[in-house]
Amino acid sequence: MKKLLITFIILILTTILCHAQDFSRLTKNDKTGLVTITEVVELEGFSKDEIYTKTKLWIAQSYKSPQDVLQLDDKESGVIVIKGIFEISPAYVHYTFTIKIKDGKMKLDTNHIYSDSSIGNANYGWGYAEEWIDGKANGYKQPKGSLKRLSNIANSTVDSINSLYDRLEQSIKKPTYEDDEW
Repeated sequence: MKKLLITFIILILTTILCHAQDFSRLTKNDKTGLVTITEVVELEGFSKDEIYTKTKLWIAQSYKSPQDVLQLDDKESGVIVIKGIFEISPAYVHYTFTIKIKDGKMKLDTNHIYSDSSIGNANYGWGYAEEWIDGKANGYKQPKGSLKRLSNIANSTVDSINSLYDRLEQSIKKPTYEDDEW
């Protein structure tokens, strides 16, 4: 009987652990309480003006409607704020992307991350990232398998934002060739 009970407990624990969802890649900022994905990029040899100009060019080339996503553009203080969106089926993920620029580096912060449904007029979504890691998912109706799907959306969101950061960094570091022969 004791062996049967131990086997049963092990079976239950294994089942629970196998279905646990991983939200460890999302962390809350201690000061703001917001889930924030941050990276500081060292750009040795680049002036603040060069980084700013190349960042603005990247924005123009990376967003369908740059004038619509640009929320703040302050060259003097070196701050650019973008409100963007990308799709991770079946959801849209909205975000605020802040770029702070100094000589030789930039700080990239993404927060105010939330998701809504892309399935017609369905009355469910995933809410704010802070709720994802709190396990609340904004109280929306959740489809079957929602925790696994939410975990996938959370991890895909981190991957997408990291990819955004990488593309911006590569664009700035890419040599510019001026073609005066036109």
